[in-house]
Amino acid sequence: MFWILLPCDLLGSGDVNYVPPPALTENEAALIMFNAKVSAEAIDGIIVYPGQTFSYWDTAGPFDSAHGYVYGYGVLNGKAVPALAGGVCVTSTALYRAALDAGLEIVERHPHGVPLAWAKEDDAAVSFRVSPDGRLERGWDFRFRNNLKDPVVILARSKGKNVAVELWSLQMLAVSIAPPYNSGYRLAELAEC
Repeated sequence: MFWILLPCDLLGSGDVNYVPPPALTENEAALIMFNAKVSAEAIDGIIVYPGQTFSYWDTAGPFDSAHGYVYGYGVLNGKAVPALAGGVCVTSTALYRAALDAGLEIVERHPHGVPLAWAKEDDAAVSFRVSPDGRLERGWDFRFRNNLKDPVVILARSKGKNVAVELWSLQMLAVSIAPPYNSGYRLAELAEC
């Protein structure tokens, strides 16, 4: 016998339809969405157990070229400026919205400080700086704690100018395999939450 975890109930969802500032070209906006996609792929499938605190910075970062990020655009003093990994806040914002929708405890969240076309007041900015010796130094993070009784899995997708995040509860299912091994049943037919 072995145990498997199956998604059971949709707890919360959040999405961002990215609207680039008028000053950015389509190519510049595409760089932002490229970084959003890299960060969405980094958090997709992550399980957060009861009592555990999830850190976006620790999971999607470090936000450097070695981890697939490129120069996009970030926000500095209310203006779009070139920034390594610019665009990862699109994903952190979608995750923040999903965590709020799920009723999870928000441990750390920082807004960009200025209204953005794609996020008026419900954004979640992350930041870092490059030290004089070239190392990435952590800045703002987005963190939430799983204050529920069940594990939560993050499902994140990026397509075009949209990032969508869903948070699902997971249930443990005991599975025992005995001959005949091909019963004709699919796992989804065996499990009910």
